[in-house]
Order: sequence, then structure tokens, then C-alpha cells
Amino acid sequence: MKNLKFTLLLATTLLFSCSSDDGPDLIEFETLAIGEQSPVNPGRSEHVINDESAYEALFGTTVDADFDRETVIAVFLGPVGNNNNTFQIEEIVDNVSNITVRITWRSPRVLSGSNTNHYHVVKTRKLSRTINFSTTEIRE
Repeated sequence: MKNLKFTLLLATTLLFSCSSDDGPDLIEFETLAIGEQSPVNPGRSEHVINDESAYEALFGTTVDADFDRETVIAVFLGPVGNNNNTFQIEEIVDNVSNITVRITWRSPRVLSGSNTNHYHVVKTRKLSRTINFSTTEIRE
């Protein structure tokens, strides 16, 4: 009887410890384009695109996305006087009440080189909740 109680207690403990996940969920995404020289110049901005016409208005072209099932997110750093930057979407986080797009901008302490206009465009599953953008700048 003691072994049965111990086994049930152990099984219950394992079940609840494995099923409770207090952290936010990461949303998978696919990079459509990333680079140092954006094909368009909207300045420093973030765009949540849920239909073909909005994408065409921004980029002047079409995209391989099914807007009934997918959302496109485009972020632009804007002109920066340095060619040693990196700028990219690191993760998209589902926080239950909203979505957060986390962006990392790495830049050297000393500016050098020619102007760049970094951008990153991704597609992910259809997003319908409020989307917030959070950019972390790291000076190296």
C-alpha cells in the first residue's frame, strides 16, 4: 500500500511539474528578406502586414505569403552612418494578451563606413492580437 501511495504521489508530482509552463510561447517565423540596404526607405519603422495590397504599397511588389493564414512583419532601422551594424528580429513572443516582436540592433561604439539602411522581413502564422515592438541596442 505504501508503494502505491508513493507511486501515485510521484506520478502526480511529475505530471504537474511537466505540464506547468509559466513562460511565454515563442512563435515560429521565416525570414523573407534581410540586409543592409533596404529596397525601400520608410525610415525607422515597424510594419504589420495582413494583406497583399498593404505589402505592395510598402514594397511595390508581391510576396509569397498566404495572407488568409499568415502575417508579414517588416522592420526598418532607417539610415545609419555605419556599415558594421546588425539589425534583426530575434524572436516573436506570444504573451497571451499581446504579441511582442523582439529586435536586436548591434552597433559599434565608433561610427565608420558608409550609410546603411538595415531591414528584416519575416512571415509567421496569422496574428490578430496587439503587436508590440521592442528593440534592444547593443553597443560593442
